[in-house]
Amino acid sequence: MPMATHFKISAGKVSPISFSDVSSYRDDLSPFYASFERVSKNPFYQPKNEDFEILVRGLYTTAWLIDDFMFDNQYFDAKQYIITSASSKTSIALAFAIQERGERPAIGITSKANKAFVESLQCYQQVISYDDVESLDANIPSIIVDMAGSQTVLSSIHHHFGEQLRYSCRVGLTHHDDIVTEERLPGAKPLLFFAPTQLKKRIIECGTAETMKKMGTSLLSYIEFCRSIMTIEHTVDKTKIDAIYQNVLSGKADASIGLIISL
Repeated sequence: MPMATHFKISAGKVSPISFSDVSSYRDDLSPFYASFERVSKNPFYQPKNEDFEILVRGLYTTAWLIDDFMFDNQYFDAKQYIITSASSKTSIALAFAIQERGERPAIGITSKANKAFVESLQCYQQVISYDDVESLDANIPSIIVDMAGSQTVLSSIHHHFGEQLRYSCRVGLTHHDDIVTEERLPGAKPLLFFAPTQLKKRIIECGTAETMKKMGTSLLSYIEFCRSIMTIEHTVDKTKIDAIYQNVLSGKADASIGLIISL
C-alpha cells in the first residue's frame, strides 16, 4: 500500500472472490497488479500469517513464477542457478522455491557483510561474496537470476561464464547506484522477467484453481520457513518512515528483520 492513512480506488470487476482497481492510471498495467483478493474467500489465508503475507507474499509469488518458468523451459539446459543479492527477500524466496522443487542447486552471491546470514538460511547450496565470482566453475552451464541490477556484478558473471551462461534473468534493482546498461555481454542476453506473463500461461494450462492451490500451498511452507529466519518489527510512527526508507535504500537494513509501518 502507499505510505498514507487512506488509499482511494475505483472498484470494478467485483465478485465474491475479488475486485479490481479500474482507475484510468492503471490502464497500461497488467490486471495482475490491480486485483484485490477477499481474504475470506482464500482457503490459504490465516490471520496469524498476516505480517508475513504483507512482507513476502508478493515477492514469493514472483520467485515461485521464476522457478516455474525455468522448469517450464527445462532450465535452458543449465545445471545450476546463480542468484545475486542473495540476502534480499525475493532472492531468499527463489532459493526456497528452487530447493523445494529439488532439481537444481542455487548459488547465492551477496556482500561480505551479509554472507554469514545468507549461509545460515541453508537454502543455498553455496554462498560467495561479489569479490569471489571467479572462484566458481565457469564450465558449468548456468542460469543467472539478477536481483542486484548492477552493471558491474552482471558483467563480471557474464564474462566469467561466457557461453555457459544459458539464461540471464533480470528481476531486481537492489544496487540502484550501478544500474545495468545496454552493453552487449557474453552469453545469453539479459532479459527482464515479467511475472504476469508466466502466471497467465500457467493458468491457461492448469486452470486458476490448480495454479492458486500450488502457489498457496508453497507460500504456506515458505511462511513457516520465514518464521525461523525473520523477526517482525512494527511501527506506527510516521516520523520514522524516512529513516527506515533511507536505511533500506542504502543497503544497510538488517536482512533478518521484516519492517511493517502502519499509519
